[in-house]
Amino acid sequence: MADLKLTNVFKRYGEVETIHGIDLDIQDGEFVVFVGPSGCGKSTLLRMIAGLEEISEGDLHIDGECVTSVAASRRGVAMVFQSYALYPHMSVRENMAFGLKMAKKPKAEIKRRVDEAAQILQLEALLDRKPKALSGGQRQRVAIGRTIVRNPKVFLFDEPLSNLDAELRVQMRVEIAKLHAQLKNTMIYVTHDQTEAMTMADKIVVLRAGNIEQVGTPLELYLNPVNEFVAGFIGSPRMNFFECNVTGQSGDSLQLCLPCGREVELEADISNAPPMTKVKLGIRPEHLQEESNGEVPIGVDVDVVEHLGGTTYVYARYADKELILQAGGLSKIQPGQRCDLSFNLDRCHLFDCNGKSLRSAKPVPEKAPMQLQAQVG
Repeated sequence: MADLKLTNVFKRYGEVETIHGIDLDIQDGEFVVFVGPSGCGKSTLLRMIAGLEEISEGDLHIDGECVTSVAASRRGVAMVFQSYALYPHMSVRENMAFGLKMAKKPKAEIKRRVDEAAQILQLEALLDRKPKALSGGQRQRVAIGRTIVRNPKVFLFDEPLSNLDAELRVQMRVEIAKLHAQLKNTMIYVTHDQTEAMTMADKIVVLRAGNIEQVGTPLELYLNPVNEFVAGFIGSPRMNFFECNVTGQSGDSLQLCLPCGREVELEADISNAPPMTKVKLGIRPEHLQEESNGEVPIGVDVDVVEHLGGTTYVYARYADKELILQAGGLSKIQPGQRCDLSFNLDRCHLFDCNGKSLRSAKPVPEKAPMQLQAQVG
């Protein structure tokens, strides 16, 4: 196990800069997820840690040692790729043992390590099969086993579940989480799927265009996003945003006019802010209520209703803006209906014209209540 530290790290391809001075501390034994939209630099950053991409500027320390210029094979890291990259002519046992054979480890030690990894991943019955006789999930477990036998300081995962179907992704998420709990190694996991990030991570790093937008636990990012980008990226379905006119401003509150013309007052951290004329109000789909008895009632026109059994998603229009409601599984809302909803002001998020949050941080519980876990997962 090992901690990891990135200090002012840049990546350049000629004159094109893709990673812009990243600083990040990862503690020993943490499960850290890099998340962000396609092209944000998360896989590039992971490959720089692995030694597969050169660091153009800055330093990388693993377990207190500077490894910026150290070869990938000597960094004490092991990587699981998006593609399984198994040798088709080799058995599962031979695939898992191949790296150790190349390192000229004793046969007895190779067998011991392979058997231990196979037991952890429940691959004992598959050791003599070839990859073509395995399912996608089994192949991915073999790829993970190939890294376990190396006993690395840091595990690196580059979107390892993206080639699996939905049911297998859920199963493998659970298996990787169990693996981390058992091995307690430092793990860094790259995904574009924020649901994977929310359900697996001790700490999430949200990236955009080669910069870190926010670092925190899943609940910290869900409850207290620092800006509009993080608020919209974390949470599924994504947060609803509405542009509002500012009609009044005091030391700790803003008076707003909602798109429908209703006036509301929200607490805001604006003591040092210049006068504002417009802000964005954010409300998550799960915080809208399927009735009009909340603090702020609003009327919407329903376009589409998706019944998923335990949950219903309602896609509607509010003052000509798209709105998503997450309702109960037995919701009676119908397409084409005029529907009365409501929300409470303490559930709202507020952002200035630059996307910066204007709300004070909410307390973050140590463990998510079961209802909230279901909402964010």
